[in-house]
Amino acid sequence: MSLTRKQAAILDFLKIEIARNGFAPSYDEMVRSLGITVATVAEHLQNLERKGYIRRERMKARSIEIVDRDAIRCAVDETIDLIRRKCDGEGTVPWGDGRADFLALADEIRELAS
Repeated sequence: MSLTRKQAAILDFLKIEIARNGFAPSYDEMVRSLGITVATVAEHLQNLERKGYIRRERMKARSIEIVDRDAIRCAVDETIDLIRRKCDGEGTVPWGDGRADFLALADEIRELAS
């Protein structure tokens, strides 16, 4: 899923602050640095989490983590390649003649991970 310009700016800010300090900025720090309201910060963080760019622990301060989307994409690619090899006759598959449906699903998964 693509990011809006503001979401990308917040994600970049988070990456810089986490790299600099070793932990995520507080909402107040984001408000002061980015010049937006607490409600706007909360909305953008919720959208970043929904889109899979960050992970947060509920009710825990400074718990924002950046999700390594490249690692996830690599794991998805490896899994799908293994499944494709099995579907192409290099192994047995437990789903019988649902091969075409499964390959279509694999393509959807790969698209979501990109």
